[in-house]
Amino acid sequence: MTQNDDVVAASVVAYHYLKTRPRTEREMKRHLLRWAVKYRYSPLCVDSVIQNLRELDFLNDERFTALFVKDRTTLKPKGERTLRHELALKGVSPEIIDAFFSANPTDDTRAAERALSTKKKAYQHLEARMRFKKAISFLMRRGFGYDTAKRAYAAVFGTQNAFEENDPNEYNSDN
Repeated sequence: MTQNDDVVAASVVAYHYLKTRPRTEREMKRHLLRWAVKYRYSPLCVDSVIQNLRELDFLNDERFTALFVKDRTTLKPKGERTLRHELALKGVSPEIIDAFFSANPTDDTRAAERALSTKKKAYQHLEARMRFKKAISFLMRRGFGYDTAKRAYAAVFGTQNAFEENDPNEYNSDN
């Protein structure tokens, strides 16, 4: 294959990979390198294909970050800490992540309330201690901090104090 044929073959693989959802540059590079042998193109042309996709605005890590956070906060609310971690795993640079969250601060408490409201019916029948423990654990697995989880619990289950029936030291991981 010629260099031009390699670029065309790699571009076909790249466009197919972009059909389902936006991708980061790192995801694309990893995908193209993985499929280079099967589709018989040179791994040396991958950077050229990525540059072309960037110029055509098919690869844009800033836009990917905005779309990713919007989708995650709408469909499956998670804390900023978890969102940052997931973006880093997808290959978004720390500078882009920091810039995005500086310009678009998240309201973790509201997101935690939305996440917990999906579990309200399942937890409603539980005894108060167990409901509190399950709710806090659920929110912390979603990446919300303990204080945020307490505030969300109080808002969703209508208590003035999330510890009305609980020993605060029992669930606090700081002790």
